[in-house]
Amino acid sequence: FSDRGIAARIRNKTRRLRRPNSPVAGYTLGYGLRLLGRLLYRGIGPGGPARWSRFVWTLCRPPRLWPLVITDWVRGLSMRDYVCRHFDVEPELAREAARRAIADLRTRFGGAFARGALTAHLGATDEGPRLVLTLRGALERRFFRRGRRRLERLLRLPGAHLTLCIEHLAEGQTDSLHRLIASLGRYGERVTLRMSQELRARLPIDLTGIHVLIEPARAVA
Repeated sequence: FSDRGIAARIRNKTRRLRRPNSPVAGYTLGYGLRLLGRLLYRGIGPGGPARWSRFVWTLCRPPRLWPLVITDWVRGLSMRDYVCRHFDVEPELAREAARRAIADLRTRFGGAFARGALTAHLGATDEGPRLVLTLRGALERRFFRRGRRRLERLLRLPGAHLTLCIEHLAEGQTDSLHRLIASLGRYGERVTLRMSQELRARLPIDLTGIHVLIEPARAVA
């Protein structure tokens, strides 16, 4: 169920089936366009340039075969998601996803990385990769929405872990952080929060079920 495997199967099928029965027979044009939109937004887009290139490669066929290509990508990515959620997967698959997550965050929030408000690096655990994300300054509001989606996609993979280090929280961002942590909380012990005692006291957030590391207050000379 790698991107390469899905693309290879589609190419082999379209090479041999010159005039297949349309897999979207009976669908309205509007439904077909919505299906394509969901595939591009939820399936192809998150895979990065490599998946985009393989998707375009499978479309290098006569237009009459495009409905088959699109529906087979939907089926392939759906089965990949099922396997990742219910069966053991190779650690490299999760590491690849973690590397893509870091690259995507750097692309979307390059300004925050440039000014040091956000840092990210890839670590490891016995079970798989660990994405370490550190918040050091004021962040755009969209980070807490779009960044959350990217982090949740990563955490759906068995073995993937996230450490969220909160070193500074700007005024007015408490509610956004609350929603982010509430969403990540469903992944339980695979999410670790690190923050100071002072910052924890400022956050009236239920952290039940999340691994929390509270750093002791620094001594004042």
